[in-house]
Amino acid sequence: RTAIRGCAGPPARPIVVVMTAAAEAAREMALAELLGEVDRGASDTRVSSENGHRNAHAGPSFDLRLGALAITTNSGDADEAAFARVLGVGAGDDEGGLDVQLVKYADHDVVRNVMRACGSADLHEKARVVTARLKAVELESIQEYVAESANLTQLHDQINVCDTVLGSMELLLKEFKDDLGKIGGEIKDLQTQSNGMSVKLSNRKLANAILGDFVREISVDETLIKHIVEDQVSEEYMKHMVKVDRKLRFVKNDPRVAASAAGAEILPELARLRAKAATKARDFLLTKLHTLRQPKTNVQVIQQNVLLKYKYLVCFLKTHVPEVLVEIKQSYAETMSSLLKFAVAGHARSLAELAVGVGVKNEMLVPEEGGYDVLVTKRTPISSSSGLATTSSSSPFVLGRRADVLDALETSPPLVTHIAQSSGTKLRHEKLFRSAHKLLMDTMTFEFLFCREFFAGDAGDAERLCLDMFTPALRVMETENTLVSGLGSVSVAQDLIRGGGHDVVALVLMLRINAEHQSIMRRRNVPCLDRHLHGVELALWPKLKHAFDAHVASVTRAARDPASVTRLWKDDVRAHPIVVRFADLASAMLSATGDALSEFGQIELDVERLRDAIAALIEKLAAKFVDPKRAALFTGNCADKVCATLTEAVVIGPLDGQTAAVGGNSLKGCPTYRFFDAIRDKAKRNGA
Repeated sequence: RTAIRGCAGPPARPIVVVMTAAAEAAREMALAELLGEVDRGASDTRVSSENGHRNAHAGPSFDLRLGALAITTNSGDADEAAFARVLGVGAGDDEGGLDVQLVKYADHDVVRNVMRACGSADLHEKARVVTARLKAVELESIQEYVAESANLTQLHDQINVCDTVLGSMELLLKEFKDDLGKIGGEIKDLQTQSNGMSVKLSNRKLANAILGDFVREISVDETLIKHIVEDQVSEEYMKHMVKVDRKLRFVKNDPRVAASAAGAEILPELARLRAKAATKARDFLLTKLHTLRQPKTNVQVIQQNVLLKYKYLVCFLKTHVPEVLVEIKQSYAETMSSLLKFAVAGHARSLAELAVGVGVKNEMLVPEEGGYDVLVTKRTPISSSSGLATTSSSSPFVLGRRADVLDALETSPPLVTHIAQSSGTKLRHEKLFRSAHKLLMDTMTFEFLFCREFFAGDAGDAERLCLDMFTPALRVMETENTLVSGLGSVSVAQDLIRGGGHDVVALVLMLRINAEHQSIMRRRNVPCLDRHLHGVELALWPKLKHAFDAHVASVTRAARDPASVTRLWKDDVRAHPIVVRFADLASAMLSATGDALSEFGQIELDVERLRDAIAALIEKLAAKFVDPKRAALFTGNCADKVCATLTEAVVIGPLDGQTAAVGGNSLKGCPTYRFFDAIRDKAKRNGA
């Protein structure tokens, strides 16, 4: 390496110039010739191989494999001077220098091999040649360096310029770095501020959520006050009441209101708004309830289309002014009580005009007057609405078409009395009983459901209110005596109970109707009439027993009184009319009983008592025949008539809106049938 300085310009910095590849190669070849490698051919091959290897890298080089012989270093300069002093030559002379080098590196394998291969004369000669060549190469190299001095100067200037530019860039980058540091600090400050603002925003949102809702709920708009105070009650007015209701609920349930100054300020205003809204709602409802008392008013239409539309007024009063709601309920109960009492009483009076008048004497199984011919009744075969074969007769003991009263008990409407009156129709008591109680049941069901919806109460509240409304109407049904003279109360059931009637078929049918009515009300889940219907049942059973005892007594008296037996006897072996009446009565009672009444067992016991009395009467009448065979034939015909009637009878089974017939021979196995079947067999044996 050589240091070169420029001739012009600013003081030049030292520049390190590397020897060209050609000069370096020539110098190494000269050294190789100096050392005189033994095998020139192998050396050339090795040099060629090494050149090729070096060409593959960044410049030519020669691997002389000198080992520890580093002739290009300056580390052994002191040793060379020492060897020169020993040999007595100058270290800088050509020959002396060579001698010094040979002595210095005599132990090297390469030097040793060369010195063995050549003589000392040849060696000195070659050294001079190599030295001359080295000087020539060095001179040539220096000339090349001098020739390139201008370029090197230019390169030096360019390097200075670049150094200046790079210096300025270094300053610029340093300033940029400082600026970036400042910006980073500002960013950190902004991030810190952003975090602080985020926390403040979250706190403000939370405060807004709490205080904002509080302020919004507790504040009262002037427009709302104006609507509540000045507007009339309407559907739009109820929307404003909803807002007041929400604010009243808020101030009532939120404990912060009582502890705040805003609450102390707003509570009186809300109290005045509540009072004003309650007053308007009360006046409006009382006015609508008063319209129900007007003549010829369809109460149910007003309830459905007017009152239910404003049921929120009741909800408002129930929540905030319950004492006013109590007044509204009392007014509604008083209004409906008088209306229901009038409607039920009017319907009962109209039904009383349709009742069939049946004399007490004709109702008895064995009349006190009249003989055999009076008891004969005309019987006409017909078909009932349920499709069952039956008969029509003027006898009060035949079931026949009377069973139709059990059809569609839940769905059929009550009788329209003025239509029946205009047609001159007369109806038996069971139909009147059904119509009266059907009207009561439907009205009670409607009022119960209306009260639950309108007054927003539970089933217990609706039941109590309905009982308050219907108490006068039920009292009319149970106690008042306003019907036909001697027939009892407005209620058809009480008409029969108190009037002394003996139509046991009607009583059994009414018991069955009442039992089905109880089932219907249970299905409707309306308990308001449970007590009344149970009371009707308790009143009908004693009346039935009283009426049946009267029939049993009439038969027993006739059997014990010879004059009555004579009056009733006729020399005719056909079944006696009293036996026919008994067969009709027994089949009617057992058929109408069905599953609803059979659990009591009372009716079957009554029929068996009457059966024994009829058997005794048949025995007395048979004794009037002179011919025993005719007497046996008479007895057999009477028993056969009873068995045939019971065989044809159809039991009316469970009712689900229609009359259900179960088994055409369902009465064939009853105790009464077996009793008369035994009498028939005995009469056949006696007649034979």
